[in-house]
Amino acid sequence: MSRHIFKTTVVAGAIVSIIWLCWQVAVNVLLAGWLETTVIPRAARQAGLEQASVSVSRLGLFETEIGPVVLGDPDRPFLEVAAIKARYTPWGLARGHVNTVTVHGVSVNTQYTDGAITFPGFAPVAPEKTPPAEGASLPVSMDAVKISGVMVNLLTENQRFQVPCDLELTSSDGTMEAIDAVLDLYPCGQQITVTARAMLNQEELFATLNAPALVLERFAGWSSLVPGLHLAGNASVAGRAHIRLNPAALASGSVRFEMTKGEAGYQNGVLGPAGSDAPLAVTVAGSQTSGWQLTGANIKFVSPVSLTLEKITGTLQAEPEADEKQGSFFIAAAPSAPDPQAPFLLDAPLTLAGIFSGRADKNGWQFDLTAGKEGTGGKQGCRIRMGDALVALPVPDIQVSGNGTADRGWAECVLTASGAAITLNEETITVADAKISGTADFSTAAGQEMSAKGDLGLALGRIRVDRHQVRVEKTEVHLPWQWPEGTAPRGSLAVGPVKWKNLNMGELSGALQQKGQGLVLNTRYGKGSLSGLSGTLTASASAEGSGGPAMDMKLSLVHRNTAPDIDPGLFAPEAAGSLVNGNLDLTANFSLHDKETTGLLHCRLDAGSFRMPEKKAAITGIDGNLTFPDLPRFKSSPDQKVVFREAVFGDIHMADGKIDLQLESGPTLFIEKSSFNWCRGTVYTEGLRIAPGQTSYDLTLYADRLNLADVLGQMGAVAAEGEGTVSGRIPILYTGGDITIDNGFLFSAPGEGGIIHLSRADMLTAGLPEASAQYRQIDLAREALKNYQYDWAKVLLNSEGENLSVKLQFDGKPTRSLPFVYDKNTGGFVRVTDQRKYSEFKGLSLDVNFRIPINQLIGYKDIWNLNP
Repeated sequence: MSRHIFKTTVVAGAIVSIIWLCWQVAVNVLLAGWLETTVIPRAARQAGLEQASVSVSRLGLFETEIGPVVLGDPDRPFLEVAAIKARYTPWGLARGHVNTVTVHGVSVNTQYTDGAITFPGFAPVAPEKTPPAEGASLPVSMDAVKISGVMVNLLTENQRFQVPCDLELTSSDGTMEAIDAVLDLYPCGQQITVTARAMLNQEELFATLNAPALVLERFAGWSSLVPGLHLAGNASVAGRAHIRLNPAALASGSVRFEMTKGEAGYQNGVLGPAGSDAPLAVTVAGSQTSGWQLTGANIKFVSPVSLTLEKITGTLQAEPEADEKQGSFFIAAAPSAPDPQAPFLLDAPLTLAGIFSGRADKNGWQFDLTAGKEGTGGKQGCRIRMGDALVALPVPDIQVSGNGTADRGWAECVLTASGAAITLNEETITVADAKISGTADFSTAAGQEMSAKGDLGLALGRIRVDRHQVRVEKTEVHLPWQWPEGTAPRGSLAVGPVKWKNLNMGELSGALQQKGQGLVLNTRYGKGSLSGLSGTLTASASAEGSGGPAMDMKLSLVHRNTAPDIDPGLFAPEAAGSLVNGNLDLTANFSLHDKETTGLLHCRLDAGSFRMPEKKAAITGIDGNLTFPDLPRFKSSPDQKVVFREAVFGDIHMADGKIDLQLESGPTLFIEKSSFNWCRGTVYTEGLRIAPGQTSYDLTLYADRLNLADVLGQMGAVAAEGEGTVSGRIPILYTGGDITIDNGFLFSAPGEGGIIHLSRADMLTAGLPEASAQYRQIDLAREALKNYQYDWAKVLLNSEGENLSVKLQFDGKPTRSLPFVYDKNTGGFVRVTDQRKYSEFKGLSLDVNFRIPINQLIGYKDIWNLNP
């Protein structure tokens, strides 16, 4: 009996051993090999993997180990797993339950190329569309899954970035209907934790995000992947979310971002916290039922403009029974800190509020926004400082709307404002109202980039500059456009009429058109009070890429002397009574290329005239050329020529004038030299600079061989004829509009005498008693000068108050007997009527003094006002 039992036991043990051995061979060799070589590679190919390598280390009743796992090209796999271990029981496995799964040594390799992240050797296959199942659940239940030692590698052309992370999944009831997850990420050595609880039976997910201490500078390598992105400072991020899983939708949530110190930005846009005492903070929170709220505080834009947002809020509310969404927003900006480099600064607090609505569905989309209008809370003044200029205006009314479908749409934007004022250097420019509008029609054809076209408009009401009594009644601009480029339809530009002191200065009107990436302007000037003045302005502007914007402009003004004379008194009261005319041709060219400016202005005046009939003053036959070779610098070339045929100032007559001049920076007028013919001789001057604000000038006239008789005749005291010349200099002092002559003299050349005949010289004795000795002396001189031959002559000129004192000195003799005889009783010569008693003078030196009102001599002193 015992031997039989022993034999039976041995046989049973052998059978069990053989069965166990067969099981181990079948499972660990045959099944593992079948899994490694057939099942898993086939499943990998169906998932989009070109290659997959899996090694099953051990298959047991209570534990299975797999590893290593290599998915993708063995030389460059996108996923590597060192080991996967699953613990279970046979009876638990029979009902689809695994106790724990431990994954260790995971490496995920990705490639960043041309702005996209790819997985080498992996081409995802679109899953088959199946209707969603009620109460989603996993095909297997587990107590816990722990994934450790995970490394995500991102490869670029010349850099490698790594993000270590750990993931742990647990199920409290082991059914996997409620899963708790903890994901720890360590980018650049900084911890970011994500926790989640998935309620699969309820199709809900609850998640939190926490990154309490991020040093943004550590992300410098990552930010280099986006050219122009720069990060600096300390930041924190915290958030929560409630997500419905079927269909996927965000039910509620919140996220808060805070930043202290530092700055962050992209390209030229840079922002950061407004100050060291309060962080930059942005919060978004809400739900599908209550709506979403955005709040922000202490946000400072550093560039491209300096602007601090003290507060920004917004709401978004969805209509329960429709796809339409609506909301509101509010922005409060603080005054800008002083910054001389900023293009503009906010000079006072600014608030802007508005409302918006929109929808998007299979039929298309629609959007509307209104801001700044009454009722939105946005009516407030706005003050902007641009350099030395201060712009004050109400917050504009803003209206934006649009609608369309997936491949085409339409949008419109309108901004209106009233009561704007611009103050610069004690000048104030006011604009009654302004409207800026734009429309766009855009479409996307299959396989092509988006194209668009539309219209831009600008309409300004009356513009006033009260200090100078200037008004521009209206300004209108209409510009059709298209994108990306091309030739758009022709638009229009109209400015004016421009009024100055109720005078119509004219209008500017013409065409404005987009050509390619540039603009072309072609306008004409005219319809003003200056009926003979017309002109054109043409310009083109475009973008030159790295060289910056480019512009070419040409201005032409023309006036012909066939038009009526122009009265400068219409523009300057002090010039009342004067008339100007002439043929004027002015051309100006200005260019901007490669950030360099070039410009040239040329002005030609032909047959010009200046007349003051009531003051007996006129300059005629004026010809001149003036060139400015370096616009916008307003400085002319040297040695510019201006000539005149004739000039008359009271009794002074001049001819053939020539002036060499230069307009210097400042502006200062430099008269390099000048000359003119006077009294059959020549007068020339030295250099003289006339500058703004200067009220006194010294000028010396140098006279060469002037006819003495003409000089005396033009002084208006006598009528004179004769031959003989004088030369000399006449110093002139100009002070505040008054002209004085200081020690001027003219004299005859040694050895060159002459003959002079004076008549109508009664003014020499005017006011003197005939019985006085002084009268008799001047009477003798007056008679002698009626026909006098002199050996030498002098003329001395000096100002005495409002008069010009003229002293004539002669040495010579009368050419005939004089009706005078010497009287012993009086000790002088007395006039006689008996020709037999006439006296013959062998030699007679004469000194004659007289005064002439200077206004009589030169017409009127305001003609010479050099500083109006």
